[in-house]
Amino acid sequence: MARKRIQAYLDLGSSATKGVYWSGGKFHWLWMLPQCNLMSSMQIQRLRSDLEEAKPESSAFVQLGEKVYSVGALARAFSGDSGIVLPKKERAVYKVLAAIGVMALHEGVGDEFELDLGVVLPLAEYWQDREKLAAAINEAAASFGFRGRSLSVHLGTVQMRPEGVGLYIGRRIQLLKEDVDVTTKVITVLMFGHRNLSILTFDKGSPPTESNSSSQGPGFVEYLKQVAAECSFVAPDDPALLEAILSGADQMRVQGRSEVFPIKAAKALALEYYLQKVGDFLIQHLPSVNGELLISGGAAYQMREQLTKWFKDRSMLSSVIWSDALVKEFEYFLPGGTSTVDAIRLADAFGLFKALTEAKAMNRAAA
Repeated sequence: MARKRIQAYLDLGSSATKGVYWSGGKFHWLWMLPQCNLMSSMQIQRLRSDLEEAKPESSAFVQLGEKVYSVGALARAFSGDSGIVLPKKERAVYKVLAAIGVMALHEGVGDEFELDLGVVLPLAEYWQDREKLAAAINEAAASFGFRGRSLSVHLGTVQMRPEGVGLYIGRRIQLLKEDVDVTTKVITVLMFGHRNLSILTFDKGSPPTESNSSSQGPGFVEYLKQVAAECSFVAPDDPALLEAILSGADQMRVQGRSEVFPIKAAKALALEYYLQKVGDFLIQHLPSVNGELLISGGAAYQMREQLTKWFKDRSMLSSVIWSDALVKEFEYFLPGGTSTVDAIRLADAFGLFKALTEAKAMNRAAA
């Protein structure tokens, strides 16, 4: 009997592990909290009796060798952290294995199955670490434990891609459908992420290089740090702070406190500070040639009005394209009630997934 197959793209973000995948002839999406935590044997024993009723993404723990890590909501419950100060590669294997385990349980593919996997990385880590990370994932996925169950994954392909490439691919597919030759255009992706702000320049179809691209810009975490600095009651990595800001709230509650704290003034001051840092980075790294500026990332949409003004003040607004078309297309596949913010944060992975499905369709047509 042939093994079942899943095709997936994962974005191991500092705000969430996000992914889209294809299994059983259907499109699915995955969302997990970013925290990880090394578990003790006592914690593991207490968990085993409580697993049956819990969703896999809410009770994920991975065993690799002698070490067991909780991932996502379970790690948050054990006071795990998001690893914002660490390179993504440090926890990538555990996060990938947890995501694989969640997909396997949801799709009922058994303990042994096939997987085509794509993972997005910050540009600098992509250049430096992609081969080592791909090899580490390949080795780990062959035999690991998920929630006390042994899994063996046969990886057909493991593709590493820079963050933002999915957005470029989505735009390129759109232009090709309009009979526009992408080899005559310069397209720069501005990816406003939680950890970092990336600029990826695709010059007439060529991939980004160190001379025209960078992933060292200030991420949304710099804004969160400044909000926390203006307040005395919350840490910058407190999930409640991010949730309050993403929801547009002007006040928030803190765990262990009964009061409701105002954050409106702190948000305004922090935004001014963050925009200054963003502007300095853009001035230094934006390409001097005319071309498209494709903007995306959850942080960008949080300050769309301010960014629009920034580009308008520099007579660059006519070059700006927001990733609305790709986000709107992606929302079509999502279940009702999914927020536009979530769709925006998943758009990069969806662009890569879209390229995969377009390629499969072209292969079928040519057969």
